[in-house]
Amino acid sequence: MTMKPLGSAITISAQGKPFRTSISPTETGVVIPLNSEQKAKALARMVEVANPNTVDRNLISSLESITGFPVIELTRTTFPKDTVDIVTTGFDFTINDIETCDRCIMAVQSSLVPLPEKQLEEQLMIMSSLVAKPAGESSNDVAFRIRNMAMQLSKYPADIVLKAIENVVKESTFWPSLSEYWRHIGWRMHKRNRLLESLTNKKIALMLENQ
Repeated sequence: MTMKPLGSAITISAQGKPFRTSISPTETGVVIPLNSEQKAKALARMVEVANPNTVDRNLISSLESITGFPVIELTRTTFPKDTVDIVTTGFDFTINDIETCDRCIMAVQSSLVPLPEKQLEEQLMIMSSLVAKPAGESSNDVAFRIRNMAMQLSKYPADIVLKAIENVVKESTFWPSLSEYWRHIGWRMHKRNRLLESLTNKKIALMLENQ
């Protein structure tokens, strides 16, 4: 079996399970889910860029272009163990109509599209050849482990997960746990989730104003 290098070109399918976030308005109809074509285009862009920092910068630039105003990041600073920790608590937007808000929400949703499980399994299979597997595991055990990990990682944005896999391969000698991936995923997802949360709250406020 010939394997492509880790992080190399990935075949994108428009089919895939809908992504979920922890933002409750997505469950109430405030956020309209992306359709299959929109997900496929968003996924292709993220995989092509292959850099979460660039995706984040492009996202903020896109939101500012849509609204015509700067996006203001709200932060909280703490000082744990003689270090400085700046946490994003939300964002402030100048948006006066629901249509503009929906366009911004769609832009953020596009940055949250996950990689389909099949493509994740391919990347994890490559990774499995680069780290030491637990002693005594059969090929069936490895396949089961890969399927389960792909299912977990398919909940998170494609570009962030691909970067996490790349980082974990560099750091791990043995087969990594989910927590090792999460160390590279959680903090990157935080800002995008706060963007979506702030925009959905803004839309709710606009809807209430229009009642």
